Amino acid sequence: MIQNIIIILIVLIIVLIVKQRIYNEAFTNLKKKNKFCVIITTFNPGVDYLYKCLSSVDNQTYKNFDLCIVDDASTQNVEELHKIINSYCSKNNWKFYKRTENIGPLGTRIDAINQLNPHNEDIIVSVDGDDELNDNDVLSKLNKIYQDDTLITFGNYVNSTNNKLSKPRIKCRKHDFKKIITNNSFRKYKWIFTHLKTFKYKLYKEINHDNLKMNDKYIKSATDLALMYPMLEMCSGKFKCVQNVMYKYNRTHPESHNIDSVKLKKQKKNAKYIRHLKPYENKFI
Repeated sequence: MIQNIIIILIVLIIVLIVKQRIYNEAFTNLKKKNKFCVIITTFNPGVDYLYKCLSSVDNQTYKNFDLCIVDDASTQNVEELHKIINSYCSKNNWKFYKRTENIGPLGTRIDAINQLNPHNEDIIVSVDGDDELNDNDVLSKLNKIYQDDTLITFGNYVNSTNNKLSKPRIKCRKHDFKKIITNNSFRKYKWIFTHLKTFKYKLYKEINHDNLKMNDKYIKSATDLALMYPMLEMCSGKFKCVQNVMYKYNRTHPESHNIDSVKLKKQKKNAKYIRHLKPYENKFI
């Protein structure tokens, strides 16, 4: 009797193990291998900062991505910067587009996206040339996040100041996103929709580019607001605030708007203009 019970238990254990293996294999086969389009924009990024930026992408463990670097007519250390960029592009078959006229970070991001010619389901990952991805698994983590119908993400970053890192800047749980979605009040809420910013191309391409311009030119500051607000409004709540730190933001770069009072004043003016534009309607219900 005892022997029969033992045999039955052994059989049940074997069946459970086999079922678990079948389930794991099925899950693995169904798991999306998302395609990313990484866009890096630069203007006088600094040789060391640019090297760290490109290395942080080159070292990603998840390799299913294309990449385009756009230099916005840099004026300092140009030869050395382009040498570094060309080296990475030759190694990885990345694209490099050199502008002869400076148009600002928004215009260059648009240039980079156009150069990569994404498909609807491709995911755009926006990185500034003086910043870095936080670790080697950022794209792998994003691939897991985009297993469902997510259309756009934003999230947590750390400030990098003189090689010292701040505490994470965003606490996702503190914010009542359901209320923001219901009232479509993204433009009225304090700015938290920040690095690392990623979004599906099919969402981005619904933006009216007239809303990204002033005097028929793409705005040069408050550009994150100009891009993110329309997509957050259109995505019907299909966004994620990512609590894990994904990005190192260079707070002290000399080209930063944060340390130039004239640029900062212009940025605030542009931000006010963008916040008062008419909100977009849901398009991805």
